[in-house]
Amino acid sequence: WELDHGRLEVYRGNYTQYAGQRAARLARRQAEYEAQAEYIAKTSEYIRRYKAGQRSKEAKGREKRLARLERLERPQEQRRLRLDLRTISRSGDKVLETHGLVVGYPEDGALFACPDLTLWRGECAALIGPNGAGKTTFLRTILNQIPPLAGESHLGASVQVGYFAQAHEGLQPERTPLEVVLAARDMLVSEARNYLARFLFTGDDVFKPIAALSGGERGRLALALLALQGANFLLLDEPTNHLDIPSQEVLQEALAGFAGTILLVSHDRYLINALATQVWALEDGGLRVYEGGYTEYAQERERARLGRQAPAGRRTKDGGRSIEDIRRPSPVRRQQRQRAAELEAIIAELEGRLAQLSRELEEAGLAQKLDRVRALGTEYTSVEAELQARLDEWSQLADEGQRTDDA
Repeated sequence: WELDHGRLEVYRGNYTQYAGQRAARLARRQAEYEAQAEYIAKTSEYIRRYKAGQRSKEAKGREKRLARLERLERPQEQRRLRLDLRTISRSGDKVLETHGLVVGYPEDGALFACPDLTLWRGECAALIGPNGAGKTTFLRTILNQIPPLAGESHLGASVQVGYFAQAHEGLQPERTPLEVVLAARDMLVSEARNYLARFLFTGDDVFKPIAALSGGERGRLALALLALQGANFLLLDEPTNHLDIPSQEVLQEALAGFAGTILLVSHDRYLINALATQVWALEDGGLRVYEGGYTEYAQERERARLGRQAPAGRRTKDGGRSIEDIRRPSPVRRQQRQRAAELEAIIAELEGRLAQLSRELEEAGLAQKLDRVRALGTEYTSVEAELQARLDEWSQLADEGQRTDDA
């Protein structure tokens, strides 16, 4: 369910299916709006030319029909964050090194010890672990804001750090977005306002005190300041917190195209999987390094877990294979799975047809082929209804399958 421009839009399926349906729906509405606008313009011109002439009766008839016509609203696209993370200079090959590093506080003791770490230029390390394990403390230790309990860490040559703090504590609550941007870089007020508009601060938003901003607004402002720094080493502490999904997607795209190095603290496994070249996991009082993204980390953890398990499980009465090994789906469950697979293929075909119809609608609208637009619109409605029916059937089948498995 999507709240968009004052109304609730309903979509069926997962997020990927939603994104495709939303794009198709927007394209269809845009084509219909443009076709109607063209019809209104042509009809109005006809009325203007012939209302007082020999065709006045026809012109007045058209005028009445035009007055009764229900006007379509212009489709409104979501405003999207525009984020460009550029580096001013290139760092050396070695960006971060640690030796015998122990992270913690003198009054509370050690939080964890690190193996000797090396982060190379262009890599992205994702630091993960439970809340309170010391992830933010590790970042602050790297930044020399907190001294290590033992060992040391070094930044490489020509490294310029950009830090995104989870709590945005660097933002002074009494100041406004316009003031903090002007303080970060010397520019004209008009330039600063245009820059803030890229981060969805428009109109009087730029004059609000930071204390009055929502968590998402503070997050966007922190990203705006980060982008001004031109850093080549980003330390990001939960950067997707409070951001809406479109803004999270923009951030992910910007980070994927970033030319520097990233140390990322996040609970967002999709973001980690998209960016990480290695995972630094806080576990059992220490930090362990895994090569690859979150999927590789999870697979390695599962292999380690299975390796620690005893080989024997529950046995059948004759001491043969475990019950789990010999369990087979019932005939009813097999039929459910077969029908689900058929439905998934049908749904994929219908979604593809909707996408094709959207493109054809857009082309017909641009070409001002009104009859073609009407025909395509009718077919689109029919295919959309069929897709909805198939999705409903698939959803019901999934519920029945769950009940069968539970039984």
